[in-house]
Amino acid sequence: MGRALAGMLAIAVGSIITTAGCSAPKTPESFCAVYASEKSSYLTQNGDALKAIEGEDDAGAAGLKSLLALGTAMGDIVVMMDKLAQAAPDEIEPDIRNIHDQLQKQMENAGDNLDNPLAGLGSALSSGLLTAGSWQRFDSYVKNNCGG
Repeated sequence: MGRALAGMLAIAVGSIITTAGCSAPKTPESFCAVYASEKSSYLTQNGDALKAIEGEDDAGAAGLKSLLALGTAMGDIVVMMDKLAQAAPDEIEPDIRNIHDQLQKQMENAGDNLDNPLAGLGSALSSGLLTAGSWQRFDSYVKNNCGG
C-alpha cells in the first residue's frame, strides 16, 4: 500500500510539473484573440481620454490632459506589446519583442529627454529606424491572420 501511494504521488507531482511548464499554444488564432482583446481595451480606454480632452474649454487644461493621455497611451502600448509578444507564434515574436523593447526604452528615457529635447528627438528617430521593419511585419501579420 505504501509503494502504491508513493507511486501515485510521484505520478501526480510529475503531472503537475509537466503541466506547469506548458503554456497556451502560440498559434495565429490565439495571438489574434489576444490582439482583438487588447485592441478593444486600448481603444475603449483611450477613447474616453480623447472625449475628455475634446470637451475641455480651457486650452491649458486640454494641453495638460493631452500630455497625460499621451503618457498613458504609450504605457498601455508597451504593456499590450508585451502581452502580444508572449502570445505570438515564433514567426512574428522577435518583431513584436523588438517593438516592445524599443518602446520600453523610449518610456524609460522620456524623463531624461526633458532636459535635452534634441537628444530625445534623435533617440526617437533612431528607435523608429530600428523598428520600422518590425512594425511593417507586425502590420502584415495582423492583416493576414487577424483580419486587420
